[in-house]
Amino acid sequence: MISALSDDMRLAAQPRHPTTSAGGPTSSQPIRDVRHRDHEDVALGRRWTATGGHRKVDRDGAGVEYDALTAEAGNAPAGSQGLYWLPYLMGERTPHLDAFARGGWIGLTAKHTRADLIRSLLEGVAYSQKDCLDIIEGMGVMVDSIRLSGGGARSGFWRQMFADVFGRRVATLETEEGSAYGAALLSMVGTGQYASVLNVCNEVIHETASLAPRTAEVDLYARGHKIYQALYPALKVIQ
Repeated sequence: MISALSDDMRLAAQPRHPTTSAGGPTSSQPIRDVRHRDHEDVALGRRWTATGGHRKVDRDGAGVEYDALTAEAGNAPAGSQGLYWLPYLMGERTPHLDAFARGGWIGLTAKHTRADLIRSLLEGVAYSQKDCLDIIEGMGVMVDSIRLSGGGARSGFWRQMFADVFGRRVATLETEEGSAYGAALLSMVGTGQYASVLNVCNEVIHETASLAPRTAEVDLYARGHKIYQALYPALKVIQ
């Protein structure tokens, strides 16, 4: 399965062709990124950002729970009034293979509220995952929908944000586990309990809910993502 992962959110891209009833992509050959943007991490499902770290820093600094912070983020408008967060707290690997990349808020003004800061943090993580989706699609995988798992997928607010940023339908699964669960399923194929990967996926992977992207927000975030993409190269020269 072609995936993009973070510590707190895992994204599995569901391509148009070919698909199974479970929606997982299949290919008889590896799909390589000719631009070498850490393609193994994207294509093999080891995309890493510090999403969990972002939320921990915000939670610990504010002394409130994740759900309360997410609710507060909902008080800020989409786009966080032009405030951007670069989610590179521990360097970056995809699409920028740069251990020295650093995070930060860009565009902060006196008008911005704490809600804007929290929302921009969530948006920054979503933009970073959109970078991964762009690479996957650039390799010829046409994606119809995205499956979310991990702790961040519990947030309806964040799931809707991902749908809007991706411009794709997003869905959650019966299991929140991603990597370990997938490894267990592969082992069941290897030991002969299931005939193939497609067979085990069809049997045990089931969606529980989905959200559709909203047109106005999709347009807004498409513009925002272009600005987000310009920030890393602009700041790299001052690392």
